[in-house]
Amino acid sequence: MAAGASADKKIYVMEINSGKTMTLEGHTEPVRTVRFVDIPAANAPILASGSWDKTVRYWDLRQPTSIGSLQLPERVYAMDAAGPFLVAATPDKNVHLVNLHANPAAVWKSVKSPLSRQPRAVAVSADGSRWAISGIDGRAAAQVMDEKKDTLPSLSFKCHRTAKTKSMTDVFAVHAVAFSPAPAHKNDVLVTAGSDGAFSIWDVRSRQRLRASPAVGGPITAAAFNRDGTALAYAVGYDWAKGYAGNDAGAVRKIVLHGTAEVKR
Repeated sequence: MAAGASADKKIYVMEINSGKTMTLEGHTEPVRTVRFVDIPAANAPILASGSWDKTVRYWDLRQPTSIGSLQLPERVYAMDAAGPFLVAATPDKNVHLVNLHANPAAVWKSVKSPLSRQPRAVAVSADGSRWAISGIDGRAAAQVMDEKKDTLPSLSFKCHRTAKTKSMTDVFAVHAVAFSPAPAHKNDVLVTAGSDGAFSIWDVRSRQRLRASPAVGGPITAAAFNRDGTALAYAVGYDWAKGYAGNDAGAVRKIVLHGTAEVKR
């Protein structure tokens, strides 16, 4: 199945094999993001949606109404889920961690964002042990979900910046962040992509950049690894950073797929 969020408060779901579609309604403000989540107590695929109405709603796709919700103190700006955890970032500089296997309707832990500016994207590693966040100020960070179970130190770093002179640097929004699910990468490999039209691959444990791509012809608005980490896909298109006046009908718009065999640890 595939699902997408919309500015009109609705969620659109398609069953890929049959082409059947359904519309889910329940949010009172625009839906920012959707993710399929792992909730063992459910006996059907469950979709989570994060909205500017300050809630995360859960949907059993056999029915058109939500089966539960999570109230947050602020709007959901970014959200991701993997393994037993869901992570939602809000504009009050907080990151909320939810244990889906224990209580999907309650926040397990809230922490201050390691970034000082508005969040743009969050990511959860395939096993749910790590989370990462990126923002509008050319920064990203990676942290562990549970400090008692993972010894990786917290990491916050600058990225997607271009030095113009000794005293001037262009800073770009980091639109996407994602962990590689490849077993060999052990949840340590992270990709960031931004409005500078480039992506970088990082080893968060060794604190080094493994690869920096050349400019791809336009802002990268989304990026994700495939299921086994052997490929990286990203979308290129206008990110509305300069408003409607900056939108060029002839600008590059494309989806690119790269193999990741060249990423060595």
